[in-house]
Amino acid sequence: MAPVRIISTSTLTGYRHARGAVLRAIEDWHHVAAHATWTTPHAIKATFGNASIIDQDRVVFNLCGNKHRIVARIDYRWNMLFILWIGTHAEYDLIDAASITYRKDTP
Repeated sequence: MAPVRIISTSTLTGYRHARGAVLRAIEDWHHVAAHATWTTPHAIKATFGNASIIDQDRVVFNLCGNKHRIVARIDYRWNMLFILWIGTHAEYDLIDAASITYRKDTP
């Protein structure tokens, strides 16, 4: 099986808090995710034990000791991960991670 294809990496690169330890955490997360071959939510948990599985195709990844979070949707059939949102834990508390939808980045 081919590794996960990550869609909308511009969401990560455009993250306003991405510097220092946060930037390194994002880069580390991206490296691991881009080489993963996840087929189930359990496989994600085996890689990222502190990830939160919202439902069958929605996952929240914790960065920097849970100070920052990535919300993603994964399509196991096509082995694609869509980055839906990234923000601080405080910002995460203001959103509904289950209802965020993927939108194509605009120029």
